[in-house]
Amino acid sequence: MAPASETSYFPPLDRCLAGSERLISWKTAYRALCDVETAKDNTTLQQFLNDDEAIALLSRPCTPYTRPTTGQGSTRSKFESKTAPIQVSQSSNGDYDLEEIKRDALWLSEQLKVDELVALRVAIIEWQQRAADQLLAGPAQSDVAVARPADLKASFLASTASFGASFNGGNSTTLDFGKEEVRRDRLLRIHTEERGYLLKLSADLVCYYASQAPAGLRTSRMWIDELAVEVADKQCAPLDSKQSQEYLVGCIDVIDKTLQKLHDPSQWPQIFLATPAREDFFATATLLNIADEMRLVLAQLYTIEGLPGGFPVLRWFNLMKKEHFQHLQELPGTPTLRDISSIQCLASAVSLAMLQPGKTIQLIRETALAAQHPEAAAYPQLRDKPYVADDQCVGELNTLIMLAAAEGYDYAIPAVYAWGIIIMSIRDIVSYRQQDSEPAADGSSDTEAGDRVPPRQAGKSQETKLEKQWELIQAVPSALPREARTDPAKFLLAYVVEQMNVYGVIPGISTILSAAYGGDAIDQTALLAREALLALVKDGFEVVPYSGDVLEALFTVLAPSLDPSTRDLDPLPNSFVLDYTGGQPYVVEQALQRYPYELSPLLRMMMIVASADSEHPDGPPDSVQLLETLQAVTLMVPYDFRSFRLENEEANTNEMVLTDTLSLFVPKQASFAGEQRLIMDRAMQSSEDPDGNVLLLPAGTPGYVIREDRPIVLKLVHSHSALEYLGLLLSTLLPTSSLIAAPHTAEMDRQTASEIVVLINALLSAALRQRQGVEEAKFILGRLSNALPNEQDIITIVADIFEMELLAHLEQAAQDGSLGVLVACAEFLCTLVKVSPERVWSILGRSSLLGANGGASALAAVVGGTEVQLGQFRFLAACTRLYSRVVDDAIAGLVRRKPRASPSSTRGSRFDSPMQSVDSTPERTMKDVLTAYQRIMLDAFHNLSGWRFAGLEEKQAIAESMARSFDVLLRSTYGLEAPPVSTAVTDSGDASPKRPKERMASLLMPAADMVVQAFAPEQGTSSSLDSVADLLGNGTAVADDLMPKSQRLLLTRQVNTTCAFLARLLRTTRTTEPKRARSLATGLLKSMPVLATLFATDHAYKHELSTLLHELVAALAADESSDPPSLLGPLGSEAAKSFLAMVSQLDRPLCDVSAELSMWKFLTAVLEGKQQWFAIYLLTGTLPKSRLKDSTTSGNGASKKSLLTHALDELSDISAINPRRATALLHFVAVAQKIWVWATVTVRSHPEFLKNALAWLDILQAPPRSANSAEALISANEYEMAAYLCDILAVNLHAGLETGDKTVLKMVIPKLSFLKAHAVTVNAYNRSLHQRLTENLAKKFPQCDVADFKRSAADIAPYGKTFRYDTELAGVMLGGHERLAWYGDEGLRTEGYKSEVERANVNLSLVDAQMRVLDSWKTLATTLAEFADTEPALQPALVQATQACLRANVEAKVDEPGTAEVLQTRAEMAFVLLSKLVGVKAKETVMKDLLPAAWDLVRTSPVDYDVATAPEDLLYYRTLLQILYLAIRPHCYMPLSASPPAARDGQAADGQSDAKPTLSVAVAGCLVEIVNKTIIPGFRALCANLHTDLQLALPGDFSLITALLQAVLSVQGVYIAHTQIAEVIARSGIVRSALSLYSWSDQLAEVMLGQDPIYGEVAITFLLSLSGVRPIAEQMALEGVLTQLSSANLSNYFRKPGGKGPFDEPSRMFGIWAEGFLPLCLNFLDAVGPPVAGEVAAFLNSFPEQLGRAEDAFKTDVPGYRRNNPHAGSVSLGLVREVQSLVMIGLILRHDIARGAAEGIDAAAIPVLAFDLANARAEVEKLARTPRSLADKIVATNEREAGWARMPASGSPDSMLLAMVVEEVRRTVGCFGE
Repeated sequence: MAPASETSYFPPLDRCLAGSERLISWKTAYRALCDVETAKDNTTLQQFLNDDEAIALLSRPCTPYTRPTTGQGSTRSKFESKTAPIQVSQSSNGDYDLEEIKRDALWLSEQLKVDELVALRVAIIEWQQRAADQLLAGPAQSDVAVARPADLKASFLASTASFGASFNGGNSTTLDFGKEEVRRDRLLRIHTEERGYLLKLSADLVCYYASQAPAGLRTSRMWIDELAVEVADKQCAPLDSKQSQEYLVGCIDVIDKTLQKLHDPSQWPQIFLATPAREDFFATATLLNIADEMRLVLAQLYTIEGLPGGFPVLRWFNLMKKEHFQHLQELPGTPTLRDISSIQCLASAVSLAMLQPGKTIQLIRETALAAQHPEAAAYPQLRDKPYVADDQCVGELNTLIMLAAAEGYDYAIPAVYAWGIIIMSIRDIVSYRQQDSEPAADGSSDTEAGDRVPPRQAGKSQETKLEKQWELIQAVPSALPREARTDPAKFLLAYVVEQMNVYGVIPGISTILSAAYGGDAIDQTALLAREALLALVKDGFEVVPYSGDVLEALFTVLAPSLDPSTRDLDPLPNSFVLDYTGGQPYVVEQALQRYPYELSPLLRMMMIVASADSEHPDGPPDSVQLLETLQAVTLMVPYDFRSFRLENEEANTNEMVLTDTLSLFVPKQASFAGEQRLIMDRAMQSSEDPDGNVLLLPAGTPGYVIREDRPIVLKLVHSHSALEYLGLLLSTLLPTSSLIAAPHTAEMDRQTASEIVVLINALLSAALRQRQGVEEAKFILGRLSNALPNEQDIITIVADIFEMELLAHLEQAAQDGSLGVLVACAEFLCTLVKVSPERVWSILGRSSLLGANGGASALAAVVGGTEVQLGQFRFLAACTRLYSRVVDDAIAGLVRRKPRASPSSTRGSRFDSPMQSVDSTPERTMKDVLTAYQRIMLDAFHNLSGWRFAGLEEKQAIAESMARSFDVLLRSTYGLEAPPVSTAVTDSGDASPKRPKERMASLLMPAADMVVQAFAPEQGTSSSLDSVADLLGNGTAVADDLMPKSQRLLLTRQVNTTCAFLARLLRTTRTTEPKRARSLATGLLKSMPVLATLFATDHAYKHELSTLLHELVAALAADESSDPPSLLGPLGSEAAKSFLAMVSQLDRPLCDVSAELSMWKFLTAVLEGKQQWFAIYLLTGTLPKSRLKDSTTSGNGASKKSLLTHALDELSDISAINPRRATALLHFVAVAQKIWVWATVTVRSHPEFLKNALAWLDILQAPPRSANSAEALISANEYEMAAYLCDILAVNLHAGLETGDKTVLKMVIPKLSFLKAHAVTVNAYNRSLHQRLTENLAKKFPQCDVADFKRSAADIAPYGKTFRYDTELAGVMLGGHERLAWYGDEGLRTEGYKSEVERANVNLSLVDAQMRVLDSWKTLATTLAEFADTEPALQPALVQATQACLRANVEAKVDEPGTAEVLQTRAEMAFVLLSKLVGVKAKETVMKDLLPAAWDLVRTSPVDYDVATAPEDLLYYRTLLQILYLAIRPHCYMPLSASPPAARDGQAADGQSDAKPTLSVAVAGCLVEIVNKTIIPGFRALCANLHTDLQLALPGDFSLITALLQAVLSVQGVYIAHTQIAEVIARSGIVRSALSLYSWSDQLAEVMLGQDPIYGEVAITFLLSLSGVRPIAEQMALEGVLTQLSSANLSNYFRKPGGKGPFDEPSRMFGIWAEGFLPLCLNFLDAVGPPVAGEVAAFLNSFPEQLGRAEDAFKTDVPGYRRNNPHAGSVSLGLVREVQSLVMIGLILRHDIARGAAEGIDAAAIPVLAFDLANARAEVEKLARTPRSLADKIVATNEREAGWARMPASGSPDSMLLAMVVEEVRRTVGCFGE
């Protein structure tokens, strides 16, 4: 059987059920496409919607599915093929039942008569959605229910229940998917939803196509545009008129059938009649389908070219006749969908669009004009006959509409009105013909000419046709009134305007459709409907030219929005204003004709004009230019006004001229004439043009009498600026104003004042959209202020009005309209922030709004006293926006407001402006305002959950704005790294800390701290989290299918903003105060049921929600003092399982990269955060209890595929997946291995992962040295991947080391090419780039440094252009201050600082990635080193890695950032590797080559013991010395190699052929240099440091120097350098330094813990090491070293009674004696011989107590002084060695005495050693005879010996310590010659 073709619409069944590919439902696709900005980058969604099958379904949305068929090639056979065992089988570890799915699909196909494959797809979607639906079915919490706000759905379109919830039982908390009835209900619901959302999506796409310019869409490269074009072309063929008309008729037929089905339940599928819930669901779905089908028809009417034909028009209106419009008007709702007004309004809009009065009238007139040519066709240039050219259609249509009008159905009114206008046009043309043929006696006509066709232009043939149509129109049913037959046009128009109030219906339809379908970038249904209504209003100007009702309808349809975020989504105002041939010039002209007599219409009209884009981007906006050049005023003068005379009375034109001055403004209070004149003179002083002022109209001003009845209305010619007039008029509202509007002019009340301020806001917003926005806005403010007296400005006026109304509310004396004025003023301040922010800060600082000066807060008074009672919070919303703007400006001005450095100290840039503004608000004022404002906003946020909102949208907008501002505050403060505290050197040379540099955003820190304190208090849990829970809980409402998209998008934004803020808050507290973060996270954990439900609610939540959960888990684990609470704890068991199942799906099926990365980070945090149960599920696919249950019941414990396995499967093709995604997956796997040992088994057992990953790693390339930003970013991501891969490999190798499995090791060894060559290299830092950036930025912006924008741990960013420096914040601070300098100029092709900072970020990304690879390679290499002894083939790679580390450190540039850490890491890595190699005595020849590199590293080190000033300075240097020591060791154990003949002194090249192995001259010289330049200076410097700081001269440092010396002296063949070394030692005086150290050691011991004489041991060990060289020993003997040692105070310990044994305190003294003094004496005797014998004997005899103790050490008869010693009779390794040394010394001295004469010395001068050799021999022999009893006597005296005591000896059951003691005893006995 051939496999089914693979498509994105329905992939192969096995992959669908396995979870690797999940089906995308039409509901998911529809919801995803609502967010265009995210959807346009989603390739998975693009592939799905562009699939051929998906396109085919979208092209026939009304009838998408076929009926099932049987037989060959039937739908049933395709179903069987799709589900055949060869295609898919039941998996043993799957969570699906294939047979059950097949049964469900066949049942659904049978019940609904749909294709079996369609039903199968529905069944799989049902299975996929079970986890999500389980979470949505009921409360997710285990114990405490989460309360939801009572007003959650108050603003929905009468939606009282979630669509489809009835199938879930309403109150059910769990769904039992094992029950067949439950599954069947779900199948019916999902199938119905799928069909409905397919129809919705198709309608959206066609509406989108219809609303856009088709030519632009066809050339667009965005896949959504291409999809819309393709669907529209295939669906309604807009380029093929005939086909589009046919499709239109087909859609109308579908609507007819759907309406019939709705009214006749017998046509329903019987399965839906089984229960009332199913009936309700099916009826609701049918209603929604009707709405979408109407939307399709509406969109298609706008896609066809020209007018629709007669058949579709009649088909539609016959359908409406059939329904009589009554069924639509009285259409019953359902229990779920009670309000179907949107469907009724859609029918009204479709009816109006069918007629298209504008196009129809134009066509009629064009046809009438063309008819004067006999050869012209009736309707020329039209391919298909439009409905208006069909006489039969016109007649029938007129009858249908007349009847609809007579019935009085509201939703038929727009179509009736449109038809009345159309037939009025026909009537007028017919009337012209009649008047032309029968002229009136006086030659006049009662018909206005206007734009109508002149009589001479009416052709005969066309007259006959139009007359015929007019006759048909007059042939109305007899049931209608007589006037309907006489003049149908007049009858219809009078009826709909006067009786049916068409201009009252139009706003209602516009409002309902805008609420239902507005605010979406794709769904343009509301726009199309509003366009039709707007055209109707414009066409109706001939009927109702200008009136209040017309204007109200016009303003409602246009609905201007000054919010920039929504302005672009509503192009209707823009198109209206720019339509200079339509109604805009007429309406504007009419409004201007009545100004200022009727002021409100002009103000509202100008708001619409201002909301449109200006024709030219330069200069003032068009609206401002219009208001600036007014030429007339219309005034109503007092009743007794006589100061004018009429002109040209014979012409009866009502012309007149003023005979006296007419004042527009008068003094406020009555006073004597002189004072009035003085006030007026002062007021006129600010007017630039005396003839155009706004105060007075001079005598002689011409005009017209508009209304003759008194009071008379005059229109006077007066050139002036309306801005000046409005500004002065607004000022009269203030009680302090000296002027008021004249009684006969516009009355100034609060409603008018609010409209003026709103217009000012609109004008300022329009100005800010211009090229020179701020300057144009300032120009507007200046013009508004120009006529104000006393040098006032409009800002002061608005601020004073604002304050006046605020005080009125504080005093509870507010008047009507006060709230509107407050809202307008607050919005004015919002806009003013962008123009003159300093004025806003000043106003807020003085205002009672915030109570910043200690008074009560008027904002709280207005909200609490007025808005809470109303349930409407317009003022709070405006103040919240103002708060957001203020915070943004405070951030934007952080650099601008900082004072520049003085000119004398800093040279300015040549681009600096010579006029730098010094006008800035004091920082204290800003801080006070921010603090006061922040306190109020936090209080408002706290109370949000307790306030009743009339509209949910208002609450969400306020909450979103607050959360965004809180987030911005935290980001700009804690998100930037605090400047480090530097030090300054005083005159005395002392270093003292400088005054720390303030944070860049220190101004905002108090406000930010208030946010942290409010939500994360130091003690307890914040009550503000209740508001957070409420806001998050609101987000679950988006699951309601009946929620309008505009509300859904707003709610989604609010929830996402809240989640983003909470995530930042958690991250901030976690990085600053972990305990507060833990407390905050614990409080948020209570909302986990809501978060889990949100996760299942909508895909749009996943990204931000995953980020929040990531931070929540991390914060729970932040306090390491206790285990974190379980993330799943607050969930019930079923909810937890469902949530885990949802998490397991990741972001499938949409696979959005950002969301998936957030989820992987969350899951990785779960593993790291000690969430054991959650982690086990991620790693195994089952919960622990489930695993136990499976293992005990079925015995196999089978589980579904775990996320760990999924990650490994994805990584198997690591080279093909997105690097960011691969990084997240690798990080997850690496962490999984660290926290769970069995994860390593899973990784190793995966068949492809390690093999393919290692192959990718082996061929990885290092970045080019001069890589561009793109190449550097690619390399950075690849390096990060390599780092995590190294971590994974290291853990696997460690596991293999423990188990003995070398499988991974064998795979890794040959794949180390890249790591060996490049992993230790950190050389990407671009010094010149960063240096230039720092210097240039400091020149242009001396107030800041580039380091001020460095991100902190609270705001980390991924690799890329924003990695280290926050370019967004920098752009806000610097780009707003110096835009050109920051952004550059694209026209001039110059780059700004932004591009430089972005390049620096990319460069730092690569540097950081290299450092991470280095750290991970160190871990991997050190793990590999554990195999060095068993895998010789690995040793060369380790040596190469060590060489690379040393070479890289030698070549490193120490002045680059991070170099210290890199150097230390490489040094530690080299040390570990080298120690392992030396430990196994690796004999690779290159081992010896490590010494020169190690020595170069030490020699060039910038720090050593001499220059170090702090203990941390020596960390790196100590590591270097350790490396040097290890680098010397191979020369100690590896045999010498023969030197080349030419290299030997005194030998010819052709000399002896059998060269003797010897140490090379280079190595010998190197060793001498080590002694001369490191050992000697180091020892001397350490001795000096003891006098200043003991931390700089630790005993370990001395030991390191000594070990280094011992290593040098242990090199094979080093004897050739002994002479040079001895000379160096002699010149250095280092012996004296060591003796001095020994002499001070008693004093140093007093400050050591336990008075430990460790420095004495250090000194004697160093002297002992030096004495190993014969020439040096001779020098030491000659210098009297023994005498000086004997005289030191520390040596007096040995003279105390009983001496010092290994068990005496301080125990170290015995070591000085046995391992220092005695070996030193032996070395002297060996080097000097008999001449020094006397001195040695005298030296030892000076310690009789010590010698006596040694004699009695092994005696069984314990002396009296040892009887109380618990260790009496014990044997230690030190005691045996002590005896051995004394025996050897005694025998040597005895021999020297015997041979004194022969040696040339006086034997009598050599004293006898006071040590009984015979006794010693007897005691030692006694020990040698009883080795068994010796084991019981041996005691370990230190930790090293204790370890030997526990370690078995090689080839013996005895311990190593016993073996060593026995061996020493044997040697001692051997000294006696036996």
